[in-house]
Amino acid sequence: MTAQELYRTALALLGEPDERNTIHQALPLINLVTAENLSLNNRLRLRAGREELTVMPVLTDLSETLPTEEGLNRPALGYALAARLSLNECDITRAHYLHELYTLCLRDLSFFRAESIRDVYGEG
Repeated sequence: MTAQELYRTALALLGEPDERNTIHQALPLINLVTAENLSLNNRLRLRAGREELTVMPVLTDLSETLPTEEGLNRPALGYALAARLSLNECDITRAHYLHELYTLCLRDLSFFRAESIRDVYGEG
């Protein structure tokens, strides 16, 4: 998924077909929402057998591919970006709603791996 595709997804969530009002904010906000998800993205990478990233790469153009895992891109980052763009319109209610959808997506992506517990004290 490219940054442009993520931006278009966020605009669709907002019901905003015109990019002129928010295009200047798209790239900085995309870099923000990808960076704030570094930890979760790394867990998804490890789960898929790939190395962790030490830092989230910074995008310099909307045509670039997102550095995040596809499972995080849709729909979580779309909701995150739409929520941030809503704040520019001072639409706090919509921003809150979109942020709630974003956090629900993050919750669904979070996972725990069950492991056996080893008795280090030798008591059984």
